[in-house]
Amino acid sequence: MKKYDSSKTINNNDLSTIIEAGRLAPCSLGLEVTNVVTITNKELKTKFVEEVISGSNQEKVQDANCIMIVAGVNPEHLVSTEFLTKRLERNIIQPDVLKITIDKYQTFLTQKENLFAFVSEQAHIVTSFITLQAADLKIGSTIMGGFNVKKCNDLLSQHCFFDQTKLHSVLVLALGYYDETDEKRRLPRVRIGFNEFAKIIK
Repeated sequence: MKKYDSSKTINNNDLSTIIEAGRLAPCSLGLEVTNVVTITNKELKTKFVEEVISGSNQEKVQDANCIMIVAGVNPEHLVSTEFLTKRLERNIIQPDVLKITIDKYQTFLTQKENLFAFVSEQAHIVTSFITLQAADLKIGSTIMGGFNVKKCNDLLSQHCFFDQTKLHSVLVLALGYYDETDEKRRLPRVRIGFNEFAKIIK
């Protein structure tokens, strides 16, 4: 979305439904390596807009009802016994089996070439479920990867429980209702042709 209606508010039920869609999104290995921070407070949202968002996105995000920061687990924390125990003990009761499983996960994860990329992929899956659920409720969204990550992490640390040794910001979303009075609320969808984009092998 390019233009939001700042006078309209997403109700709590719809906002919870949108967040729940992200929570229930599929995740590799069942590890759930993402968290979502949602900011509806106008003053704090403005602070994030001014210090984290850049360029033409600032005005757009300012008019949105809320922003969401999709955060991912830092690689060092992801492979830690603390994190893996918390995730795996939900399904494994026997201590000896749990320890063996944790060892296997640690071996597998430490052999992956880029754990930041792995976490980022999971964050994008969560984001897709969030934005699709929002669209189903006729709520627009804007996904932003170009933002000041360090400043975002610092502000999250200041204003909510956000441990930078364990988490980092991956994406910022704006959510809100369309401004139906503005003809430029969406840009034309100029895309490559279907046959250039897709190949179907029968």
